[in-house]
Amino acid sequence: MAGYYQSPIGWWKIEAVGEALTWVGMVDSVSFQEQATTLEQETMQQLDAYFHGRLTVFDVPYSLGELSPFSHQIFQLLLDHVGYGQRITYGELANMANAPGASRAVGRAMSSNPITIIVPCHRVVGRHQIGGYAWSTSKKIWLLDHELQHLRAQR
Repeated sequence: MAGYYQSPIGWWKIEAVGEALTWVGMVDSVSFQEQATTLEQETMQQLDAYFHGRLTVFDVPYSLGELSPFSHQIFQLLLDHVGYGQRITYGELANMANAPGASRAVGRAMSSNPITIIVPCHRVVGRHQIGGYAWSTSKKIWLLDHELQHLRAQR
């Protein structure tokens, strides 16, 4: 099963197995709409709230799958310490994991994120530039700007 959500920056495909999301990522187009599970529908509702500036933290169960222990640690640090509208560098995240000099390993972990917007890897940036994003740098910049605009509006 899979659900699809059309956002201001394109289509997101949402996949769940059992009671956990297993993949959230962008796709170029949707040619066939499957019946979404309850969890996939809830995720679409939360994506809608996020893109309309009403949601800052996703609250859906997920599984990161068979990632390395380092990747799991990095994602947990990201979730625990980098909130909506904030940014952290790959190097700062490596330092938080007691792995100074492992900024490239942090980048590899970000590129392996199976639920990209739920675990907000777009908030991890380079020291001197934005850095890569699986769906394009322009979409990463859009997401960062979107969060900053809504955060400022809430103040």
